[in-house]
Amino acid sequence: MQGSSLQKITLCGLGVVLLILASISLFAYGSLIGVGLAARVSNPILIVAIANTFTLVLLAGLYSQLHLLLAHTQRTNEELLVEIGECRREEAQKTELIQALQESEERFRVALKNSPIVVSNQDTDLRYTWVYNPASGVEGSTLVGQLDTELFEPENAQRIIPIKQRVLTTGVGERQEIVITVDGKLRYYDLTVEPLWNQAGEIVGITCAAANITTIHMREQTLRAIFEETIDAILIADDEGYYVEANPSASQLFGMPNSQLIGHRVADFMEPSFNFEQIWRSFLEMGQSMGEIRLYLPDGTVRDVEYAAKANFIPGQHLSVLRDITERKKTQQELQYREALLSNILNTLPVGVWITDEQGVILQGNPAGQEIWGGAEYVGIEQYEEYKGWWADTGKRIESDEWALARAIIKGETSINELINIECFDGTHKTILNSAMPLRNERQEIIGGMVVNQDITELKQVEEALRQSQHFIHQIADTTPNLLYIYDQIKECNIYANRRTEEFFCLRQAQIQAQGKQFILDVLHPDDLPNFATLQEHYATAKDGEVIESEIRFKNAQGEWRWLHLWEVIFSRNAEGLAAQILGTAIDITERKQLEAELAASEERFRTSIENMLDCFSIYSAIRDESGQIVDFSFEYVNAAACQNNNLTKEEQLEQGLCELLPAYREAGLFDDYCQVVETGQPLVKESFIYEDNSHGKPFRRAFDIRAVKLGDGLAIAWRDITKRKQAEEALLEERNFISAILDTANALIVVCDRHGKIVRFNRACEQLTGYSFDHVKGQYVWDLCLIPEEVKSVKTILEQLGENQLRNDYENYWVAQDGTHRVISWSNTVLLDQDSSVKYIIGIGIDITERKRAEEMRRQLEREQELSQLRLRFFSLASHEFRTPLSTVLASAQLLQFAAHDWPEEKRIRNLRRIEVAAKRIRQLLDDILTINRAETGRLEFNPTLLNVEQFCQKLVDEIQLNTDNQTTLIFISQCQTQIACLDCQLLRSILINLLNNAIKYSPPGSNVQFTLTCTTEETTFQIQDWGIGIPPSDLPHIFEAFHRGENIGSIPGSGLGLTVAKNCLDLHGGSISVTSTIEVGTTFTVTIPQEKY
Repeated sequence: MQGSSLQKITLCGLGVVLLILASISLFAYGSLIGVGLAARVSNPILIVAIANTFTLVLLAGLYSQLHLLLAHTQRTNEELLVEIGECRREEAQKTELIQALQESEERFRVALKNSPIVVSNQDTDLRYTWVYNPASGVEGSTLVGQLDTELFEPENAQRIIPIKQRVLTTGVGERQEIVITVDGKLRYYDLTVEPLWNQAGEIVGITCAAANITTIHMREQTLRAIFEETIDAILIADDEGYYVEANPSASQLFGMPNSQLIGHRVADFMEPSFNFEQIWRSFLEMGQSMGEIRLYLPDGTVRDVEYAAKANFIPGQHLSVLRDITERKKTQQELQYREALLSNILNTLPVGVWITDEQGVILQGNPAGQEIWGGAEYVGIEQYEEYKGWWADTGKRIESDEWALARAIIKGETSINELINIECFDGTHKTILNSAMPLRNERQEIIGGMVVNQDITELKQVEEALRQSQHFIHQIADTTPNLLYIYDQIKECNIYANRRTEEFFCLRQAQIQAQGKQFILDVLHPDDLPNFATLQEHYATAKDGEVIESEIRFKNAQGEWRWLHLWEVIFSRNAEGLAAQILGTAIDITERKQLEAELAASEERFRTSIENMLDCFSIYSAIRDESGQIVDFSFEYVNAAACQNNNLTKEEQLEQGLCELLPAYREAGLFDDYCQVVETGQPLVKESFIYEDNSHGKPFRRAFDIRAVKLGDGLAIAWRDITKRKQAEEALLEERNFISAILDTANALIVVCDRHGKIVRFNRACEQLTGYSFDHVKGQYVWDLCLIPEEVKSVKTILEQLGENQLRNDYENYWVAQDGTHRVISWSNTVLLDQDSSVKYIIGIGIDITERKRAEEMRRQLEREQELSQLRLRFFSLASHEFRTPLSTVLASAQLLQFAAHDWPEEKRIRNLRRIEVAAKRIRQLLDDILTINRAETGRLEFNPTLLNVEQFCQKLVDEIQLNTDNQTTLIFISQCQTQIACLDCQLLRSILINLLNNAIKYSPPGSNVQFTLTCTTEETTFQIQDWGIGIPPSDLPHIFEAFHRGENIGSIPGSGLGLTVAKNCLDLHGGSISVTSTIEVGTTFTVTIPQEKY
């Protein structure tokens, strides 16, 4: 009865404490909501957060009342103590929750200020009055005053405007997920619209908040197919912990339709003491969580579940997977309950329990309490100072009235698990959890108090050691270069991966775990699937501690197939003894695999090369007698070339004695040399070794190059038959001596240079000509010794051309002897090419043509003298003829005028005077042409260009010539000038045009036309004179500009043959050109072009 009364008092005290705690929580949350309302925050998300918080407090209070009602049932002493502990923890958790909510509200205010969510205000006409959109980069002021129809496509505006109009009409805020088209792509937004009220309670506009949830929406579709069919409950929560998605298994677990489950949080199904905010924040920071929780469902049932949760598996959404383990837990709890009934009662509790009266005097303490304190002092509140304690968090000494028991007696407070440090009565120091509560009677009067002490000194030490151990293990796992992982056979997924594993696959552990078995299938090489299946079968028979090794290819984050060497052991087994979890470590052996493959390929190539190489190769092992002396060598390996050289097959040689098959090896001394290699380890090199063997019936004499190295207790030998090479070398030496004799006895100069021009051979004829010895010129550049400076560049160019686009060339140049004399050499050069077709040597063969050049020069001078003589004869003949005819005309006309002019009419006298004038002009023109040619040849012909109106100049010249023409030829002048001004020497131009026009008139039939076309541009001036006269024979065209030359078809037409020569000389000073086209009996066209760029 006494125990029952004590239980009732305890239960009554617990109920009152829970009511007080609920009142305090309601008051604190009400204050928080009051602060929020006073701030008049217009953002609807904050209002929703506060409303949810208030709901959480009400549920906690309701749950406390429910416990108060249930507390009237009969409980054991142990259950009562558990209930007291839970109430204390609940109070502490609620206090932490209030603080967390206050901090969360402040963080939310800061987050709103920096949030990428689009926030805007609109008036009743739905014109924007304020826009906050930091993510778009668009200044919000540019959108003020515009309508949605002006900012959005028509179909997008039709989706948004009705929502806003309803809020304006009803005054009730709305939150919807909308889809709009942006740049041709669908975008999903979470749109919240709330009315804006003035102080009079009138709606003056709306405030909108829109968050882009396109990425979340698309990922939801990806996850939809995964969690719809699973037997485990899968739920997705938002950042506040509210469920936004649940699969059918989740609805079945919670016993409510999916539509009702959405919008709840796990806290809605937990005990009131469940500190959701703190645990939720911790979960978001850690990124994942696993464990067990108890759910209190709406139908009154209680379900125990185990869970695994991953934060931000999609940004802003958090995944949890729950499995119902209620039945298993019930079985365990029933077992624990029955054990508790049979266990020790208060005196055997592992915690200290103290009971006091209403004055706080300690009445009773169990042995565990006395053991904790190292004794006991049964004193009242005033003497509590005898119990020495300090607050663990501050280190401050606990005063008498500050003890939890004193507060319980005086104030009726209940304290749960206060962490304090104490000094025991035996002088030791400990850390305990101190809990206290008042004991009340049925009238709720305090009739005493109860204290529970739990010594957690060792626990704290163990926790610290465990924390350090776990930290150490994690450090080892994350710093090891190996991949470390744990694979759950039951869940078919990796439940642990170290940092190296995450880096290898570029995936976080949670991502690997979320992919489950598919992850293995995605990264495993298809060819290794059978090996992996075999590995799975091995797990079924593997013993504990047995290490299973394998080599399998996996695809890394870069898409490369990498070989991994795996060591795996059974980490844990299920109830049936089967492997449940596999612990494995792996290293990347790709490079080793590649090296092994390359080594195998290299060995195969080496074997193939040795077998097919032209050189002979063999391996011998030493044959020793009892004393260890080498008496022979046994054939271990011979290649095909060695068999051919020895004239024996492989079968005839292998495992046979070397000296037994080839006894000449001893006579030649090779056996002793081979023994020396084996005994000393020094390699053997023999060049041009002559080997003779007469043991097979006919003489055998060959030359070899031999290389031998030690190989184990034997040696490897490679030798090459150089008999033909030795014969070729001897023949080559003989040929070289022959060539040297030819070079030294040849009269021609022979020089051999390398491709850079350095002398490498200089025959005796060169030495005699230059006075230099070969030793003196060897290695020097040919142009540094023998060339005159003026010809160095041209000779270098000639040598560079050899081998590039020609293999030989010929040229002449001067060679300077050591005594300074100059000789003219005619060279014929060719090249010798290297194996890569590049020039290796340049061979020059020269002949001294100095005397021949002198003879040729004398012959040319004689020919020039003959030409000058003929030119003088032609000049005198032409001059006498050309001068005699006009002079005869002048003389005859003058005599007629002298003796008969008085009888002539005026017209006849003028005609004779005209003849005199024309003849005089002809003589003057002839003299001018001769003087012009003379000045041009002697360089004294003046050139004075000036700006000239060339069109006017030509027109006057045509008129002048036309006036003096007496054969009725008509000059036709055509001007095609873009510009009339050109820079020309008018005197020289006059000579050019007069000679060309006079020739055209002279060689044209009477009454014909001569066309003179002038073309002027800024680049050049062109004069074209075309006649339809007798033409110029083709054989004369190359000589028409030579002095005194006249065509063979001119007949009796007079002329000096100087006109075109004069025109060409004058044109050369202008830098111009002249061309001619002519056809016999058709006509001739001369085209003169004078450039203007340089002017």
